[in-house]
Amino acid sequence: MADTLTGTFNEKKGVRVFVGDITEADVVGGSVICNLPDEVYVTKAFIDVVTPSSTASATVDLQVGSAVVADECDATVAGYSAGTNAPVKFANGGQIKAVAGTTAPAAGDLTCTVYVEYIEYSRALGELTDY
Repeated sequence: MADTLTGTFNEKKGVRVFVGDITEADVVGGSVICNLPDEVYVTKAFIDVVTPSSTASATVDLQVGSAVVADECDATVAGYSAGTNAPVKFANGGQIKAVAGTTAPAAGDLTCTVYVEYIEYSRALGELTDY
């Protein structure tokens, strides 16, 4: 059993969040919107729809490589849409892409902000927890 009072076990980890704006062209083209550093654990990902897609049932997926971290985010209603989240560990980082879900947005009007929350599990903030 690890002694959490010695070494680096009690150093605090920080949650980091990538935030970036995308358009429908980014989604349809599968554009890379961010590069994650090595040794990360993506804990949550979602979109905040600014201008909804007028394409009926349009959805957006967020992927790192081939792993979907947010599946079927609703792109037809303004506001928060997380779809189904699947927290995933990436030892070698990866590229975050926004791609079309089951129904691709096709009207040219979608704009949204992407949020990806992650922890760099091998990096500490340098602060210690005071037991």
